[in-house]
Amino acid sequence: MIRFDRVRSVDGRPVLVVRTTLPSRMFPGFIDLDMTDRSLYQVMRDEYGVQPAGGHRSIEAAVLSAEDARHLAAPAGLPALRIEERDKNGGGKGI
Repeated sequence: MIRFDRVRSVDGRPVLVVRTTLPSRMFPGFIDLDMTDRSLYQVMRDEYGVQPAGGHRSIEAAVLSAEDARHLAAPAGLPALRIEERDKNGGGKGI
């Protein structure tokens, strides 16, 4: 499995941690790519021929973990939202 985090900012302030997990068998060499300012979906499509075509999203209340707090320069334990998305390709297989 490939796991990486990206931090999204608004007006220079970090507000969102995007944690991505991908199956390494589908994305060989992915860890060597520079994802700075690149769209994950565009890279999946252009580099690997994988086009997300649907999925499931859930949103739940959570508390800010120590790891996410470091990314966001905020105290751990603050109220937060956890958004989980599971994408599928055009054939209905999980990505």
